[in-house]
Amino acid sequence: MPSKATISPPPPRVLAARDDPALALSTLRPDADDYAGVNVLAGSASGAAWWSNRGDVVQRIAPGVAGLSNAALDTPWPKVQRATGAMRAWSARGATDFEPLFAMLADRSPVPEAALPDTGVPRDCERLLATPFIVGGAIAYFMDPVADR
Repeated sequence: MPSKATISPPPPRVLAARDDPALALSTLRPDADDYAGVNVLAGSASGAAWWSNRGDVVQRIAPGVAGLSNAALDTPWPKVQRATGAMRAWSARGATDFEPLFAMLADRSPVPEAALPDTGVPRDCERLLATPFIVGGAIAYFMDPVADR
């Protein structure tokens, strides 16, 4: 049996949708079992929404700042909290310089041991995966080996 897809381009029906992003994402529900685990964001001038096949929910995203990593929307992982905090601070300043946002994405500063989540990977991988910018051998953990063929 072939393995389930881990990374896929957005289905054309979502990209071509002209209606509500939540409605467009709901069209993915019949294909949920085709993916090992997937998060999809969609947006338009009318709003934004998120869908995941883990729990099969379509959630409208309220105006403001939301964070997404490999779990559910706004999961309080250290990298999500750092990134959303930096984005909120940047937005509150009315900033127009994007350099602080690029610096946030490049953040490799260690996360305190007590703040590390328990996602089921070894602790050394957890430390590497906890920062917004991931450097190290942990990349091999979540990369799809089939994608390199």
